[in-house]
Amino acid sequence: MSGVSLFVQIYRHTSPRRPTLRAVFAKETSWGKDRADHSEQDWALIEEINLDNRGRALPFSATEAAKALRSEGIFQFQVMASERDQVQHTLLNNYRLKFTLPIFSELSNNFELLGTGTLFEHEDRYFVVTADHIFRTHVDDPHSPLIDMTTVGVPTDPRPPEAGAAPILTLGSHCVYRLTPPVLIDVIVIELLDRQLVATLKAGWSFLPFSQAEDVATDDDRFVITGFLGESTKFDASTNRVGQAMLNLETDYLHYTPQVKDPVPELDLFFYLQSDMTNVDGTQRTVTTLRGLSGGPIWALRHIPEGQLWMPSKTMKIVAIQSSELQSREKWSRGFRWLAVQQILRQSTVGLNNPP
Repeated sequence: MSGVSLFVQIYRHTSPRRPTLRAVFAKETSWGKDRADHSEQDWALIEEINLDNRGRALPFSATEAAKALRSEGIFQFQVMASERDQVQHTLLNNYRLKFTLPIFSELSNNFELLGTGTLFEHEDRYFVVTADHIFRTHVDDPHSPLIDMTTVGVPTDPRPPEAGAAPILTLGSHCVYRLTPPVLIDVIVIELLDRQLVATLKAGWSFLPFSQAEDVATDDDRFVITGFLGESTKFDASTNRVGQAMLNLETDYLHYTPQVKDPVPELDLFFYLQSDMTNVDGTQRTVTTLRGLSGGPIWALRHIPEGQLWMPSKTMKIVAIQSSELQSREKWSRGFRWLAVQQILRQSTVGLNNPP
């Protein structure tokens, strides 16, 4: 692949769960290690082209593809889904939006987006599940104290910037649950005790049952990281209101385990980090950082067998919590498996009668 021309092969994925997933491999490479450990049985060849002399527009960046091929051996991209798939895509985005909310802190009369959380209810108790580090005075030091939690707030409803702005309400009375150090798990559970806040969030958002979350299943899963980016947020400082746009990043397992600080092999999950992301309305945009998505849910797309009723709640299951990212020659996202949340909720200090 060191020559001027780069001849590539474009494949579609053969799994019915990934009908819009495409991959580009250098033609001269072989299946296995040279192609990021991918197997021929998972892909069907569509065409061969020369990236340097293609003669037509491509549904991806030739420059980005060439860079990925030379460093990773594979470049993946999505194509437009069929009309039926587009309808399902919209329903799934709207479903995720009901339970995923941005978390803010008011510092020096300025609102700062800390991260993203997911709303849950269980035994008439109400929780926000998110990342631990977003509340630390030093986000890279899990031993540092929490910020002033009285400054933390959430918007009353999911209002996009073009539709005005929603008021931000502080958390009020709450309890914080986490695993006891030295276990360094970047997951935190906040129980909301202010009934007025809960009623407001029920009206503007929704709370998921814990049955909507489960552990990762098969290697054939495809994933969606959901959350809010700071660059998509519009503040109105005079009224303490905010408009925000939710983003969804479709991704797959990373094919290797990278080196990280404080690894937790039994709970770590790593995913490809793609620059092309999907807005809640289905439009595409390029994002260079996931800052703001920390703590957001990572959903697995579950296959509904032919003949069974299709519903978003059957198709989407939360399997992990987004934690961090690496943006350099390598690009990946790190999450913690749902088992980490279960470990927190099963502690006696939480006091659930039937923890999930």
